[in-house]
Amino acid sequence: MDWFRICHTIGLYLALNPYKRAQYCKKHNIFHHMGDKSMVMFRRIPLYPKLISFGNNVWVASQVTFITHDVIHYMLNNRDKSYKFQEFMGCIDIKDNVFIGSNSTILPNVTIGPDTIVAAGTLVNKSISGGIRWCPCQICMLFC
Repeated sequence: MDWFRICHTIGLYLALNPYKRAQYCKKHNIFHHMGDKSMVMFRRIPLYPKLISFGNNVWVASQVTFITHDVIHYMLNNRDKSYKFQEFMGCIDIKDNVFIGSNSTILPNVTIGPDTIVAAGTLVNKSISGGIRWCPCQICMLFC
């Protein structure tokens, strides 16, 4: 782990609530973009955090893993010396009004569209367009 990630991981541990952690990430420009009114439960900075963007009103539950790269190129390069495989990296873009449930894993090259709920334990391996239907009266929510 590099010095940047160590310092900011300690900073996230010292931020005692999820709102303050999100504000810490925004203030220290840890991610490519961090929107307003967000909440993050994580305390570890993922590798290549500049490849991750959070919109406004994004809530991330505990134990969510953001994977922006893979390491299969190491195995392939040890197997086949005639070809040099490159590390695969990709961006993660989380739009506005998104909730990501606990123990979810978000893979590279994924966009989670606005107004989306990612259920706990979900593996997100491709983009989600989003768009939860919402009824403001809450009485007929089951029928809307």
